[in-house]
This record gives sequence, C-alpha cells and structure tokens, in this order.
Amino acid sequence: MFRRTIFIPQASGVTLVKKSSKKPKEKLTHNLVPEHVLLNDEEKAKVLHKFATGESSFPRIYSSDPALIGIETKPGDLILIKRKDHTGNYDYYRIVAKG
Repeated sequence: MFRRTIFIPQASGVTLVKKSSKKPKEKLTHNLVPEHVLLNDEEKAKVLHKFATGESSFPRIYSSDPALIGIETKPGDLILIKRKDHTGNYDYYRIVAKG
C-alpha cells in the first residue's frame, strides 16, 4: 500500500507526524514509464477472444503499482501497456491483482 509521511511543524516546537495511505491522484508521467491504459469490458473481451485464453494466462500487475497511480483499477481489470522501442511500438497486457 502506498504510504506517505507528512510532517506538520507546530508553534510549540513539536512536530506532528501524519501518515496517509491515500494514493496521489496525478497520473505518473515519465519518459521511462510506458503508457498504461485501462481497458473497458468490451475491449477486455476482444483481447481474451483474440488470444483464446482466460484471465489467468496473463501476467499480473498489482493495484499498488506506481504506474497505476491516477487510474481507477480493481482486481480483474485488464491493463494495456504501450511500450515504445527503437524497433517499433509493442502492446503488452496485464491483469490487475490485489496488492
């Protein structure tokens, strides 16, 4: 689970520590992090049909993964990862797992 510590200075010189487990709402953007896209149920069904397989055959990505910050996911969702390489663009799929 994502945790961050916030230090709140007080006039008395005592510092209060507040721990928050809320995820930041901003989507992670960095040139080394590929684009992550949440597929809807229709798109998910097409992908499962295309590969003629079930959800258990896809690799997992945990819902606490930093790349999923800002994307509202739940276990069982399918994520499309668009990776760019000097040889071309590639699509990868991951099933969201609780974590």
